[in-house]
Amino acid sequence: MHDAPTPSLAQQLTILEADSRATADDFAVLATRAIKRSEPLIAFDITSEALRRFPDDTRLLQKRVEALVRAGSIEPARQILESLRARSTIDDEETLGFFGRVDKEVWWLHRDDPSSVRYLMLALDGYQHAYARTGGYWSGINAATLASCAGDQSGASNLAAKISAQCEDLLTRASPGRERYFLLATLGESELVRGDHARAADWYRQATSAAGRNFGDIASTRRNARILLTTRCQDASVVNTWLPIPRVIVFSGHMIDRASRRTPRFPPSAVEGVVKRFTQWLANDVSYAFASAASGADLLFLRSVLQAGGDVHIVLPFNREAFFATSVSQAGEPWASWYHELLDPASPFADRIRLTELSHLPGMNPQNDYEYANQVLYGLARVRSLELAAELDALAVWHPGNNEGVGGTGSAVAFWQQRGLAPNVIDPLEGHLTEDPATAAPADGRSNPAQINTPIAAMLFADAKGFSKLPDDQMLPFVEQYLGLLKQVIDDHGVEPMLLNTWGDGLYMVFKSVRDAGTFALRLCDALDTAKEAGRLKLDLRLRIGLHAGPVYPCHNPATGRPDVVGTHVTRTARLEPVTPPGQVYASEAFAALAYAEHVQEFRCDYVGPTSLDKSAGTVRAYHVRRWRNVK
Repeated sequence: MHDAPTPSLAQQLTILEADSRATADDFAVLATRAIKRSEPLIAFDITSEALRRFPDDTRLLQKRVEALVRAGSIEPARQILESLRARSTIDDEETLGFFGRVDKEVWWLHRDDPSSVRYLMLALDGYQHAYARTGGYWSGINAATLASCAGDQSGASNLAAKISAQCEDLLTRASPGRERYFLLATLGESELVRGDHARAADWYRQATSAAGRNFGDIASTRRNARILLTTRCQDASVVNTWLPIPRVIVFSGHMIDRASRRTPRFPPSAVEGVVKRFTQWLANDVSYAFASAASGADLLFLRSVLQAGGDVHIVLPFNREAFFATSVSQAGEPWASWYHELLDPASPFADRIRLTELSHLPGMNPQNDYEYANQVLYGLARVRSLELAAELDALAVWHPGNNEGVGGTGSAVAFWQQRGLAPNVIDPLEGHLTEDPATAAPADGRSNPAQINTPIAAMLFADAKGFSKLPDDQMLPFVEQYLGLLKQVIDDHGVEPMLLNTWGDGLYMVFKSVRDAGTFALRLCDALDTAKEAGRLKLDLRLRIGLHAGPVYPCHNPATGRPDVVGTHVTRTARLEPVTPPGQVYASEAFAALAYAEHVQEFRCDYVGPTSLDKSAGTVRAYHVRRWRNVK
């Protein structure tokens, strides 16, 4: 427990925004703090706000690039770097080195493609250029590592020895903190380049000790070590021992039994035993945990994670007041106090807690909202584990055989199992912990009955920018060319949408999965571009598409006599499309999380930042949906 609350990163940003004396460096320091904590999206938000005040500040642009690279958004990072390259005065190591960094990421991402080797050579050239200009050890060690990957072991070893001597000298006068960490990590990488694993392991362990909970920095070091070992066809799993990062955990659990409950599931008498299991199972081996905050297992787990030193990301199906009324208040104390303690901005844990509210109020069937939250939880947890290259583990407090239906803990357990994640289960009645219970999903491999026909759908709204300026004599060509093209893409897509509607240039579609919606959106954009290049579409139109996913409610529309889909999430999608830049596809954070939950490989979602919705409908964390690009 902390004696005084530490403001969260978001609160610290608010303080800086209100301070007219805040400098660009103040914002850059806060962005660095977020990056160290492996919060690249928050770092991106910080630089977004700062660049409105200091639009040309080089260090802020560097931090934006670093945040994007850490989040895996390589193309946006490259665009910023190209703008910096145009400045003839740029000669600092960080900017020059990042040119090598983005090419390294592209090479490693597409390493199975023989043509990707050119990105390896571009990255090597970028780091060598940065080192030649600045003499910095960061660019130098990266140049040595990539030289080894490119087959120049002699040159790599010579450069690594030089960097090692430089770092050992700097280490004698380095102050504790991030500078000391990077010197120790570089010494470890230098030994690894030269093939001395024992000495590399020693330096890496010292670096991990110096890093504390700056898991983002450790993850970056691990990545280079893995690249080097994998390229040499050596066992890369040893990196997890040299540079350990605790697990990322996704959690679900029963609410505490009410006094009126006839069949016990999680009685108050089981609380002490469950907390004891949490303490044993966590054992300081948690970096980030993702859970909801209902009375019972959720709140007990969140408190245990914080006591074990981890950070938590709370996902609520709707706003905190409505969730308190439905899932906490009726349990009384101490649950109500614990809930408010966690979510109060003045909480002593504020700097270690993130909150996502998926909707404003419960829908017509709240169980679907809980199911939605379960799936988003898993997607967000998977994103964090991929960012850190850390183990993703799942834990549930669940009495097997208890069929609470859609949105319950058993449904979450089945969802994890269907995606290859073997959960650990604490039975609150029996008190024991079981790994991957077979009772969560039917033996024939079908979806759990709770998952069937759950109306969580992906929605697409689109319009053609420039349509309103078309004269009457171009309306029929619009119908023939644009709507005809739309029909062709629908036929070629091979997936029947749940709903399709058009009006003027407007397009509204509902799909059963985010994979179907995302791939259709990108195919439609590609088809439009191809038709323009071929001269089949002569109208000056640019498509903009908004994507979102959430619980919807199929119905029969008496006015049209046709099936329809309604719900607040439909409206949310409609409000995202008008603020999407022409020629692009934007998606909500929930859509991006569900794409990761579905293990989608056809496209990626690059973070854009907080985006104000149309008609003052609030703000969403928006993502740019783009196709995975093959290296040519």
